[in-house]
Amino acid sequence: MNGVNPVALITEMLGGLVPTYLLSRLALYLLKKWEGGIGRLAAGHVASLALCTVIAGFGMADGGSFAWEGALSTYFLPQVFWFGFDVWRERRKSIRSDPTPNNQQAPDQARAKSRFKNVMENVLALVIGLITFFGAKYLVQDVLLKPSLDDEIAQASVGLNRNLPQKIDEITTLERTSSKGPVLQYHYTILLTPDLVDAKTFSSNMSSQLKGLVCSADSMVDTLNDGGGYRYTYVYETGQPLFDTTLFKADCIK
Repeated sequence: MNGVNPVALITEMLGGLVPTYLLSRLALYLLKKWEGGIGRLAAGHVASLALCTVIAGFGMADGGSFAWEGALSTYFLPQVFWFGFDVWRERRKSIRSDPTPNNQQAPDQARAKSRFKNVMENVLALVIGLITFFGAKYLVQDVLLKPSLDDEIAQASVGLNRNLPQKIDEITTLERTSSKGPVLQYHYTILLTPDLVDAKTFSSNMSSQLKGLVCSADSMVDTLNDGGGYRYTYVYETGQPLFDTTLFKADCIK
């Protein structure tokens, strides 16, 4: 329902790839005496992912419960990428170390070439990692796991109701919200009786005000463009209905 902030996106990608890279390098360095091949790599990356999850989980908790699910989802794909990269590089190293005539080079030349290749491989891995992270994360979030509009509206209603009822002015109170399909409904009470209100004038004024609000607020326009709508109901303090209107995208075009 909302656009993606490019700066926030790049920050998030780097925030996932950089810590997992650095911690996996540290873990693999500590395990350098273990000639475990793929097992060593797997152990190092599992340790790195676990540490990232623990640190980020406490940070995301923000005083609440340990947010391990959010932390794990942030660092899992980057860690898998670096693991795959290290496996590929390990296989490349084994091929280069093959003592066949074609692989024999002068020691200095071989070391220089090896250093250059390592630098280029790391740079290339970072670029590919950014692209992979972006594609995988947003394919999963926006296509596979994206909630339906009905679910988003229902979740929005639950969130709003945590701070309701709320007094809007001296006579108006927003009692609660509810959802029905893709429509978010606001329930208001007017602390007046029918004999004190000109229902026709009230309806005309509210229709104009609400249309101006819904058709100009960016977040609401996004919802309308996605096929959602907003319903507003007003009742007297006695519970009798006063005003009821529902706005969709087509109402903003008129």
